[in-house]
Amino acid sequence: MTENGTAKNVSTSGPVCGFAEDTAVEISWKTFAYCFIAFGSLLGNSLVVVVIFKNRNMRSTINYFIVNMASSDILFTLFVIPRLISELHSAPNRWFIGGTFGSMLCKFDFFIQDSSTAVSILSLVAIAFDRFFGVVYPMKAGLMNGAKVCGVILVGTWFISALLHSPYFYAYKLYEDSICIYNWGPTVDHAKVSKIYFVVLSISLFFFPATILTAVYSIIIITLWRNKIPGNHSLRNKKRVAKRNRNVLKMVMAVVIVFICCWLPVNISIYVALFRWGSHRPCYLRTLFFWVVLLAYSNGCISPFLYFIFNENFRQGFRKVFCRRHLRGSLRSNPRSTQRKTRTDAVSLTSLESMRRR
Repeated sequence: MTENGTAKNVSTSGPVCGFAEDTAVEISWKTFAYCFIAFGSLLGNSLVVVVIFKNRNMRSTINYFIVNMASSDILFTLFVIPRLISELHSAPNRWFIGGTFGSMLCKFDFFIQDSSTAVSILSLVAIAFDRFFGVVYPMKAGLMNGAKVCGVILVGTWFISALLHSPYFYAYKLYEDSICIYNWGPTVDHAKVSKIYFVVLSISLFFFPATILTAVYSIIIITLWRNKIPGNHSLRNKKRVAKRNRNVLKMVMAVVIVFICCWLPVNISIYVALFRWGSHRPCYLRTLFFWVVLLAYSNGCISPFLYFIFNENFRQGFRKVFCRRHLRGSLRSNPRSTQRKTRTDAVSLTSLESMRRR
């Protein structure tokens, strides 16, 4: 979504407020914050992908959508965080690669940045409808479980995101081979078009999906609360299905709530900056946008760990992938102790058997 580029544009424009450059201490802790987010995002999302693909029983439709989100978050981290850190130690919008390649990289970097964010929200919508059919209309749950349908939806999230952000290849320009700026000029009025474009994207990729997610999960929660699962199932089977649905629902609800909480402040801040303050922006705007953008970027670091916190299947999958390997390695490294333990157990069983006979 354009709030990433727009936030930077808004925070660096307007009247001069006498901002002093960041001190060495400020640069250090900001660099640490970005590195912490990058490390958490790469570690957490990589674990999610590995756990799902290493466990056959976890290769479900909803988990493929989660892999889609994890992949977009990894891509976001690889393209965005290094640029932010380099700007901290140089200057805003500073670009170190010139020429045609540098110009394309300037456009592509911001294109990937906001397209990957859009993929995450579209994946959340797909997960919501998957849960909707699974809980409210279980007889139609297979509509999204087919390999072809799932593949089309996954490709569709990337296609729609890329299509909506394709104007970035025009709007982002490299000036003097050293500054990458978001500017719709000179053919159109930048201020007017950037406002319209931001409104269209924020509604299409944040507020409208957030409304859909709220409505869909409200229906799901009401259905589970009434404990009425349509279809001819035994009472035991209905309880098992209801428990599984509740566990999955807790996980995805946590992910949705965190996503909205992380991205809502930056959206609201940009709306206020563009349509309320205009050219008379307060001098604390720079600090405000740093914190709201940092909060938005932290979503990719928080989300993967929510899967392990709220879902037992992810915890079991993690133990199967990493703990079993360690256990096998320890058994292989000490075969004598294993044989000795086996002999001891056999002797104990023989003694117990003889005592019973007596």
